[in-house]
Amino acid sequence: EAIKDALRARRVDGARPPTDRFAAGEVLDALGWLPEDLNGWARCPATADDKRDLLAGRYPVTNTQYELFLRAGGYDDPAYWGGEASDGWRWRTGGERPVSDGRGRDEPEFWQSARFGRDRRGFPVVGVAWHEAAAYCAWLTALLRRARAGEGLPPAHLALVARLLDAGAAEVRLPTEREWVRLAGGEAGDRYPWDGPTGATTDEAAILTCANTVESGINNTSPVAMYPQGSSRPFGLQDMAGNVWEWTASWYSEKQGGRVLRGGSWYFNQRFARVSIRYNYAPVSANHLVGFRPVAPVDSGY
Repeated sequence: EAIKDALRARRVDGARPPTDRFAAGEVLDALGWLPEDLNGWARCPATADDKRDLLAGRYPVTNTQYELFLRAGGYDDPAYWGGEASDGWRWRTGGERPVSDGRGRDEPEFWQSARFGRDRRGFPVVGVAWHEAAAYCAWLTALLRRARAGEGLPPAHLALVARLLDAGAAEVRLPTEREWVRLAGGEAGDRYPWDGPTGATTDEAAILTCANTVESGINNTSPVAMYPQGSSRPFGLQDMAGNVWEWTASWYSEKQGGRVLRGGSWYFNQRFARVSIRYNYAPVSANHLVGFRPVAPVDSGY
């Protein structure tokens, strides 16, 4: 009954302020509720740079999903980080984080935080440097390879990649910047991901029903299933605006000092959640504003 009550309170009906819906989301998370499609992947035709289809994570990766990578020894295997000579592995083994509790680089920043960390199971994982996001994707790729080789996977691991196996995917990675924009429906004008190809939402109250930005007053990340009205068009991806900036595979400029972030976050205002806005961050840095969403290329026409 408590879960049912919280689900009702979480409804986006225009009458409940975001802070009330967030409180309901916190209750649901504490009770162990997760969306049924948490491990869902949406097929997005012709969105890959090579014109193939992409399967894109329905939501940003959550703490409960990332914890599987941690528990599977993801931080101990250099293969997921590009090999022992890679920038990723050098970063992984190079000592403490810039902002650190002394634990070193063996888990995401803020992983122990009551506000952002592992106990917030259905919240997006944050505090992940670009190298960590890429390593998680490489681990999913390894799961695909092991499953196809006939190795039995633990049920929780299989659930992460079951849809990918069915679709014939062989690789999981971060999207390029242009791929991310296609997944969000294109960046023409000032549109948000839920807007059509022409016209953009301009009413602040309407945007508040679709995205967690600083105007919501939540002052925190939010559960990934909290904004169904903000699902992207035409592919139905959630949280592509607000909540957390998302890492992409692309460099921000030819200087290769930072990787592109897209999507805005809970700490930035609504204008930054527009599809056209790009941001950048050093791949070695981690922040409580930044998460990621994997993609997997597949042949078209499946």
